[in-house]
Amino acid sequence: MKTHAGLLLCLFWFTTISQAEPAAWYIWESKLNAHRICAQISPGEGWIKRLGPFKNAQCR
Repeated sequence: MKTHAGLLLCLFWFTTISQAEPAAWYIWESKLNAHRICAQISPGEGWIKRLGPFKNAQCR
């Protein structure tokens, strides 16, 4: 009985992760010198999210 429950749990988990979308890209601006970069996550404390979300690494 435990094998069936484990198998069902694995199947549920695999179908859930297969529907995940890629993370969005954002334009981040430096508080220090207004330099802008495109990244999925914050480059650090000195950055502010300015534009986005975008679908690719070119932030277009």
